[in-house]
Amino acid sequence: MKIKGPEIEPRPMPTQLSITRLVDEYMPAFNGARLREACQLLVGKILKPEVTVGLSISGALTPAGFGISVLAPLIQAGYIDYIVSTGANLYHDMHYSLGLPLYRSSPFVDDRELRKREIVRIYDIVIDFESLLSTDRFCYVLLESGLLKGKMSTARMHHRMGKLISQAEKELKRPYPSLMSAAYQADVPIFTSSPGDSTIGLNIAAKQFRGLDLEIDVTADVNETTAIVFAATRESGKSGVVILGGGANPPGGLQLHTEASGFTYSRLFNGVRIYKKSGARTLALCGIYEAEVMKMLAGELGVQEGQVITETKSGTTMENATELAKLLPSAEKRQIGLVTSALHMLRSENIFTKLFPNDTIVPIPANYIYSPFWYYPKGFIPSISTLSKSNYAIHEWIGIVYYSIRY
Repeated sequence: MKIKGPEIEPRPMPTQLSITRLVDEYMPAFNGARLREACQLLVGKILKPEVTVGLSISGALTPAGFGISVLAPLIQAGYIDYIVSTGANLYHDMHYSLGLPLYRSSPFVDDRELRKREIVRIYDIVIDFESLLSTDRFCYVLLESGLLKGKMSTARMHHRMGKLISQAEKELKRPYPSLMSAAYQADVPIFTSSPGDSTIGLNIAAKQFRGLDLEIDVTADVNETTAIVFAATRESGKSGVVILGGGANPPGGLQLHTEASGFTYSRLFNGVRIYKKSGARTLALCGIYEAEVMKMLAGELGVQEGQVITETKSGTTMENATELAKLLPSAEKRQIGLVTSALHMLRSENIFTKLFPNDTIVPIPANYIYSPFWYYPKGFIPSISTLSKSNYAIHEWIGIVYYSIRY
């Protein structure tokens, strides 16, 4: 059997090394390889002119300075088309706009001592409490500017706030734009799914007691984000999701109806989730027994019947792809999401790539099989579950060898 894949050829790391070479040439395996794959996926599939890129931000990113150091440059480079962020990230990014310092610390400091000294901790970052009050006062200035009036989406609110923040940064001679400032300058909308769950929202609530005429329209957020995704799916070409069946149990004994196997449930759930998020037009379900069962389950998960194609003649991976090619006429610029078990993905992707040469096959692996803690003494004791996993692996390796010879 010929080993597939590039050979690992270690070489000394030079003193002058670009980021591209570091990622491509010096991350051959383990977690480094996963980082390399993510970077190559971004460059090869996502950061393209025809791709609409949405960025979701959560966790304490901006307190660590990532709003200025990472996110704003990505916006300025044209890599981000819209953002969904927590309100806290937008609030804490304003500290840097105002030149209010944040400091490195430790997650193990005594919070009681910090409270006595009026210092606030965000994991291993600390900020003076007075700096928070200064940022709140700046929020009040923004809300009293006259630009934030009436009913509006969070994107429009953040756009107008970004305008005022950008002006403040120029007056304070800040060297780099913050997240909202960069988004305003590039006209990139920023949405917040829970606007009241942040200090910005708390300041809005407080000002409304004093007559602030501002109403956040969350319905407009839904419509605006939906419009962005809808336009992207229509302008970038056709898209679809394919789910390969993972077996079904026919009626027998006390079981009165055909039921999907655990593999099929996992594949279907992941496929429908991606199908809904991507705005794909068609959901194709494959398998002699599984297709109709999956169609019924997909309907219960909210997929419209007219958007589902069932392929019920195939019993193998090759037959899946062959029969589906007859049902899906060739088209330009089409992306096909391929959903199957992670262990089965290599063989499936190779076959679908061959039979759909004009399309881009996007692998969407499901139900990973692995054995954690193998290095514990118990891991050396044979078990039925481990034998079952070995059976799946052996089956798949035999399939890969057979398909490489046959096709």
